[in-house]
Amino acid sequence: MSSSRHGTQALIREKSPKAVYTHCRAHCLNLTIVHSCDQPRIRNMIGTFNEVCNFFRYSPKRNKFLLAVNEKETPEASKTTLLSLCRTRWVEKHEAHEVFFALLPSILRALEAMSNKRLFANQFGETAWNWDTDSKSKPRQTACYM
Repeated sequence: MSSSRHGTQALIREKSPKAVYTHCRAHCLNLTIVHSCDQPRIRNMIGTFNEVCNFFRYSPKRNKFLLAVNEKETPEASKTTLLSLCRTRWVEKHEAHEVFFALLPSILRALEAMSNKRLFANQFGETAWNWDTDSKSKPRQTACYM
């Protein structure tokens, strides 16, 4: 986009040679925030956030289970799908955090139910949710960090 030879900047300068290029200030702000967040706790939180989102989003079965738990736990919730973090758009990152924290009780309950299905068999149905090894062990590890 910003290349002076082949990017949008070059195309605009062809038509208007006096145009001044300025980098997007929102993008600069976001990059500054990203670079300043090298604190271990913040880095760990973002890592856990991404791990939880990917754990549910990349498996239709786990995502469906999270939706089922969310319907039982908080049926009035307006947001039901986790959003991924966008590295360069701070507004979308903010929305992803809001959705995550709105779903946090359901996320914790789903992780707990997946790692120990005997405790919640009567609530979520024991036979409907048979989990593979990864789906059983990863929730235990992730819940420790939350």
